Formats: sequence, structure tokens, C-alpha cells
Amino acid sequence: MEKKKSFRIRLLSLVLTAVVCIGTAAGFCAHNMLQGKTVSAVNDNGETYVKWDDKVNILKKIKDANKKLVILEIVPFEEAGIMDKLVGTKRVTDRLDDCKSRLYPTYESTKVVSGDISTVTVKGIIASKHPFTISYNSTTKKYSYEYPNSFLNSIVDSVADPELYNYFKTNIEVRTVAAAKLTEADLNDVSLIYIASKVESKE
Repeated sequence: MEKKKSFRIRLLSLVLTAVVCIGTAAGFCAHNMLQGKTVSAVNDNGETYVKWDDKVNILKKIKDANKKLVILEIVPFEEAGIMDKLVGTKRVTDRLDDCKSRLYPTYESTKVVSGDISTVTVKGIIASKHPFTISYNSTTKKYSYEYPNSFLNSIVDSVADPELYNYFKTNIEVRTVAAAKLTEADLNDVSLIYIASKVESKE
């Protein structure tokens, strides 16, 4: 009985967070989040909200505990998720590994050549605000890419705090769950909850 009560309290907290983003296009809401305008984080006990302004201190506490920053993204349907793209999770990089050679020609108009390396810039993943690059080496005949962790870059200064930055380069986990499939297990060890809505285009 106590377990069910706790779960209801947590779900209520999720609903309160949702008020911030409901009725806003997911990409726009994510951009505001990176600017520190729309997101609350969850403190040590998992149920009390703290200010997003305290984000660096929150990350330091997570690092000191040798844990991951676990982001729970709740969406209308799984394909609406954007946090994996902001973070550059393995799911995203695996897809890029499969399609980088096919993407490259599409953006050839942006090509910059430096010796044997030609680099194009790919835009449009999230409202063109977080581009990445694909390079082609004419000597090795191989493609490579540089995909930024836009989420991490927005909250930690890699120059001012390289230790914290390097820790979270490999210690961020994104869980994207459709709202209708949310379970109590999805809330385990969650550090940040992001609820996205999707506004359909009228075009």
C-alpha cells in the first residue's frame, strides 16, 4: 500500500513538471531547457524539486556518488523523443555509423576542404540549433563524424571544469518512455524528468 502511495506522489510530481511544457513544440521546449528556462531537477530523495540554476551542484553530487545522470523523458510516443539526440546516445551514434556515407552527399553544399579531409555540416536534427559534422578522408576512403553532446555542453563548461565534463561524457543515461507505458521501474535512480508534448503541424 505504501509503495503504491509513493508511486502516486511521484506521478503527481511528473504532472506538475508537465505543466511547464504542455502545448509547446518539443524542439522549442528542449531549446528553452538548455537555456535553463523550463526544467526542474529532482533532489536526492527523488521527490522534491530544486532549481535548475543549481544544475552544476547537482551534477557534482551525482559524480561524487559515482552515479550516472539518468534522464527520464516522457513523450506521447517513442518516436517523439529528442533527449537522445541532444545527448548523442549510442542509439543515435549507431544510426550515424550506418548512414554517414549516405548523409554526406546531401550536405555537400556546406563542404569545407582541409588537405585530405572534406567536412560537411548536417543541420535540421532539432530546429537546426544543434548541427554535427561528417568528414571524408580521401586517402583512407573512410567517413567519420563529430556529434556534440548539446545537453552536456549547455550545463558544464569543458574548459572551466574539465573533470566534471569528462565524467558525464560517459555517464549520462536517457530513458525515453511513452506516457501510456510508464511504470514505477522507469523512475528508479532518475535524476531529471523531462515531459514533452508534440504540437501537430497545420501544414
